[in-house]
Amino acid sequence: MAKVGSASEFAPLPTLILQCFGLIPVPLAPKLIRSFLQFIAAVHLAGAVVGLLILGLRDTAYLLTYSHEHGVAEILSVAPLFSQYGRSTAITLLFLIKRRAYYQLSEAVAQITSHVTETRRFALYKQWSERSATWTFLALGLQAIGCLSSSLPPLLIHEEHDYHYTENITVATDDHSFPIESSVLTSESLKWVGFYFNVSSFLLSQQVLILAVVSAVVLRSLIVNRNSEIDQLIQDVTSGKIQKKVLLKQLTTIGKQASDNLLLNDYITVVFGYILFLAFVLDQVTILGTIADGVGSPDTGIAFWIYRFTYVIIVLVLKVIIVLVLKVIIVLVLKVIIVLVLKVIIVLVLKVIIVLVLKVIIVLVLKVIIVLVLKVIIVLVLKVIIVFVLKVIIVLVLKVIIVLVLKVIIVLVLEVIIVLVLKVSKL
Repeated sequence: MAKVGSASEFAPLPTLILQCFGLIPVPLAPKLIRSFLQFIAAVHLAGAVVGLLILGLRDTAYLLTYSHEHGVAEILSVAPLFSQYGRSTAITLLFLIKRRAYYQLSEAVAQITSHVTETRRFALYKQWSERSATWTFLALGLQAIGCLSSSLPPLLIHEEHDYHYTENITVATDDHSFPIESSVLTSESLKWVGFYFNVSSFLLSQQVLILAVVSAVVLRSLIVNRNSEIDQLIQDVTSGKIQKKVLLKQLTTIGKQASDNLLLNDYITVVFGYILFLAFVLDQVTILGTIADGVGSPDTGIAFWIYRFTYVIIVLVLKVIIVLVLKVIIVLVLKVIIVLVLKVIIVLVLKVIIVLVLKVIIVLVLKVIIVLVLKVIIVLVLKVIIVFVLKVIIVLVLKVIIVLVLKVIIVLVLEVIIVLVLKVSKL
């Protein structure tokens, strides 16, 4: 089993396809294999760019050769070939430039899911893998239908509106083909080479878009998982089953998860932002060009219209998927912001409650201290008063005793003197 959280786990099939073409590096592979895969990526990218340039020259040559009654419609009618090929090439090139950022994105997914329980993590990765595989097979099936439909017009379209596959640069027209002699650009071998690079480039671009959709699904799953934890926490708080210390710890964890989800959203924007923008713009060009070509072309039968609008159907399906995914991302990001705001409010409320509780405690403590101090002061004052009163009483008592004693002594002395005087007088 691969390392938990690696790109090959949450989107194994599209990642494997892109690794086989060298667009995603394989770090554990030998150096020779890595160099070979890089060479394959360079060959496919160069072939796609050269094919895009040839298509541009061909379309430009066609537009400059003829005088057209409806200039804008004619330009739009030849735009789909260029926009289809340009879309695939641009997406592949941008992803090749952003592949280091995609590696950081996969590491961020691994880091976030490392905090989830083992059972939940296994269920999430299984869900992501199954969805990526389903979308990969769907994209391959739609591309096969598109390639099959492109082979129907030469077989089924009426002869008067045949496709002119000559040694000239050719298009399907009513009464003429390209008069620009260019056996190099339209040689049979080069046609097959161009067809291969067209098909492979479109295949790779579709896998890149699938990675974008799967990354968005990963973000959505992580946010839904975090929201379920918040709901459970609210229930625990409401029922009073949770302690204050545990509540603060879980709030910190939820805040960390919200920050990680926002960081993951930033990584998705960095990797796939311009890719989705270019895909959207070029898809609009393809749809407009196909409609303009269909409106300006004569009635050529059902096969012609199947050929013209198969790619449009593919584009519309992918566009709907991308729009829905982007809508979900926007809703989830708004939910993250709301959760963060609620968290801030809860933290502020807790702070206010803590401050009020501390104030009450401080007031009560101060009251107790003041009462105790007053008691001590009163006791000390009473002690001083009592000691002073006792001292006064003792002094007074001693004075009285001394006076009484002196009086007694004086009386006794006087009696003795009188007695002696009387005795002397008798003698």
